[in-house]
Amino acid sequence: MATPKDHDLCIAAKKVILDNAAGIPAKDIAAAMGWSEFKLYELADPDSTRHLWITDMISLFLCGGRDPRLFEEASRKVGGVFVDLKNYAGRGAEADLADVLKEAGDFCSKAADALSDGRVTASERDRLDREGAEAIAAIVAFLGRAGVSF
Repeated sequence: MATPKDHDLCIAAKKVILDNAAGIPAKDIAAAMGWSEFKLYELADPDSTRHLWITDMISLFLCGGRDPRLFEEASRKVGGVFVDLKNYAGRGAEADLADVLKEAGDFCSKAADALSDGRVTASERDRLDREGAEAIAAIVAFLGRAGVSF
């Protein structure tokens, strides 16, 4: 059985399998990974006793059309963010900076709303987690395009 921390990773994996960005059928993803479709679904099932390893996540990312949702969720679970810099290719610095300002503004607005009554609820905390990750991702993408190495 998946722990609560693993549960979100399983859900993200299932989304990549069932509705991936490239529209690749689950049977084709499984075949590219050298697995049966059954094994692929089993490893993404939160109620299963077997789960994806990090190497499996990398394979699922590559075979599933570079769908980033699994890495985004895994990164959030360990307090980080995942930014696929290839998504920003061909954009200008102005567009990247506009993303930084928009995402930072969204985060600050949500934070002010959450703090307005002096306490932060669980749903507000989750929203802040998502908004904060999006703001950090925008900053990382901007710095990456500017040639800053990490």
